[in-house]
Amino acid sequence: MFQKTGYERASMADIGAHVGYFKTTLYSYFASEEVLFYKVVTEAAEAEFQAT
Repeated sequence: MFQKTGYERASMADIGAHVGYFKTTLYSYFASEEVLFYKVVTEAAEAEFQAT
């Protein structure tokens, strides 16, 4: 969702719906949208690094 709509437009509700969870479930794993974004970017960078 971040890539599709951008950080500012992606909501936790939209992200949750996209992955099949309620936003309350996401908040139980991530304190905020910013924390979730950081995790997504970090894991993508690590995967890219491992692939090279």
